[in-house]
Amino acid sequence: RFDSLREEIIPMNQPALQVPIAEANAALGDAAAALRVYRRAAEQGALNPNAVPRTDDLVRVCCSMARAGVEPDAALLAVLRKTHDGLSDPW
Repeated sequence: RFDSLREEIIPMNQPALQVPIAEANAALGDAAAALRVYRRAAEQGALNPNAVPRTDDLVRVCCSMARAGVEPDAALLAVLRKTHDGLSDPW
């Protein structure tokens, strides 16, 4: 359903909506789907020009993955690291 409404959702709000979807996929045992959604959330969050919500999205994705027991693959880890490295002080 998210994909069918994606164009109508404000891009800055998309990561916060995608994380629960990834968590649901993880809870259902579909780690591959969870990783895809987490990666999409991380990529979308990284596009925000404002550092505060960009940081919030990064933390949201990382904390959710830890709670759900989902290990990032190389592609997701690269997105997370790039977003982290793009943050400046005080982050």
